[in-house]
Formats: sequence, structure tokens, C-alpha cells
Amino acid sequence: MTPMASEAASNNGLRGSWWEPLPLILPASLLTWCMVQLAGYIKDDAYISYRYAHHLADGHGMVYNLGEKVEGYTNFLWIVLCAPAFWFGADPVVWSKVLGAGCALGALITTFYASRWLNGGRPSPFNYVAPILLACSSSVALWAMSGMAPCLMLFAGTAAVYFTWRAVDDERALHFALAGVAMSVAALTRPEGHMFVIVGGLAAGISVLRHRRLPRNVWWMVGIAGAVLVPYHAWRVLYFGDLLPNTYYVKAAAGPEVYKEGLKELGELLAFNLNWLIGILALFAVFPGKRRGQRLMAVLLCAFFMLYLVKIGRDEMKWHRLFLPVLGLYVVAAAEGMR
Repeated sequence: MTPMASEAASNNGLRGSWWEPLPLILPASLLTWCMVQLAGYIKDDAYISYRYAHHLADGHGMVYNLGEKVEGYTNFLWIVLCAPAFWFGADPVVWSKVLGAGCALGALITTFYASRWLNGGRPSPFNYVAPILLACSSSVALWAMSGMAPCLMLFAGTAAVYFTWRAVDDERALHFALAGVAMSVAALTRPEGHMFVIVGGLAAGISVLRHRRLPRNVWWMVGIAGAVLVPYHAWRVLYFGDLLPNTYYVKAAAGPEVYKEGLKELGELLAFNLNWLIGILALFAVFPGKRRGQRLMAVLLCAFFMLYLVKIGRDEMKWHRLFLPVLGLYVVAAAEGMR
């Protein structure tokens, strides 16, 4: 296939027929209904973010107590996104719930386009499996309404991998730029979001090994991620005096008891919402076929986050919010396994 033909096929994989996204109204409506049912839920940890956001909006900086520079959060970008609520005099709880709902619906749409692209841009009922599975997830609906950042991680993580796939395939500057933006959003939202930056770098590196050349336009991804994350971490070190957030030291413990609790957490994750069945379907996605490398990447990322859950032990918050960064990839892999 010539480069022009390849790019044309790639463009068709994104645009396609105008009617194809219309059935997404059904899973989007289901997810919206579930979020409305849980609209009264708010996690008390959200008030940590609100307090930081309030002080930031008032010009006191990123502090919980005035004059004390302690990085007692792990969701920098979420705090920044909540700060305008205080500028406009809006209710920060409602503001954060609207943000969470928007991120959840954005992730749902992204899983559709990821499934469609893995299928070569062709219409198929299987393209809608991942959005339906995501809409049925209690975790997504609950954490969208929690006032916290898990659904932003879900959206950013899914988008980062999807645009990395497209960028490495067609080498368009737009897709590399969008991959750089999405992985930067993920890394700014939570520390584990840096894994998506690493994945983007590995994907580019594998492309170099396969084609014996640097992908065209890859500097858009590298430049955006570098321009965002290098100054961000430099500011953190200068402002807080430590490369690692204060909350890291709480989760840095290791040992048999931690791993025992982590394995228990993993078992509960797999038992929740029939995630064990989704996982079995996802394993079939590694079988030989079109774009097997991308499908394998999704499965490996999900496995990595499962190991991460084991490493940190139990999460005191319910319904497995720490797996949400790759839940979109989990359901996409399951859809591919079914296909």
C-alpha cells in the first residue's frame, strides 16, 4: 500500500459513515441514567481537592493550609480544573460531578472509535460492545459522581493509547499531537498516568525497530509531553522540595501482608461486575489477526495495572477506582476477543 493509500484508509477509519456513532445514544443514555441514580454520592476525599482548589483560586497557591507547602494530593490537574468553580461562584460539588460525567461519556465514545479502528474502520456490531460494557460498569457511574478524578484518568488513558495506536500506524502529526496531549493529561492527573507516557515511548521505539527509522512527526508527541511534564515536575520540586508526592510514602510499603491484601483486592476486582468474564474475553484478543500488536498492548497494560493493585495492597475506596485508567482498554480488548 502506498503512503497516500495508507493515509486515506486511516482517514476512513476515523470518519466512516455519519450514522455509525448514532447507536452510541443508547449506551450513553444508560450510563447517564446510572450516573443520575448515583448523583447523591460524594467521596469525602473530594473535599481535599476542593480546599486546594479554593486556595489556588484565591491566589494562595497549591496549599491545604495557608503557608504550608505540602503535596497532600495526587490529582494536580483535577484540582486545577475545579478551581474555576470558585472564580465563578459555582458549587464545586456540582462542578466536579459535571466534569466527571463528561469524562465518563468521553471515554465511552473513545472506546467505540478504538474498537472501530482495530477493526480496520469497518462497520460492525462488535464496535459497540466496548461502549455497552463501559456503560454497564458500576465503577464508572459511581466515580463519575464522586467529585474525584478517576473518570478523567479513564478518559485520558483510553485516549492516550488510542491516539498512540493511530499515530504509530499513519504517522500523522495530528494523531501524534493528540497522543501527546492525552498522555500529558493522564500524567498530570495522577502519578500512575506516567505509564501512558512510557507506553507511547515504547510504541515509538518498537516502530523504529520495525521500520529502521524514526516515525515521521513523532516529535509532536515528544515535544508536547516534554513541554508539559518537564516544567511541571521542575515546579513541583522547587515548590514542594520533593520529587515524590507526600502521599507516595503512605503507599510505599511492601511485604507479604501488603501483597496478600493486594491479591485479595485483585480477586474482588475480578468478581465485581463480572470482570472475570470480561478478562477471559480480553485474553482472546491476543490471538493472531489484524493489529495484534495493538491488542496485545491493551491486554498487557491491563495486566500491569492489576499487578499495580497487588503491589500497593488494598484501596480504602470502594468499587476499584484505581483500575479505571485502563478499564476502557479492558472492555475494548474484551470486544476484540469476542470479535
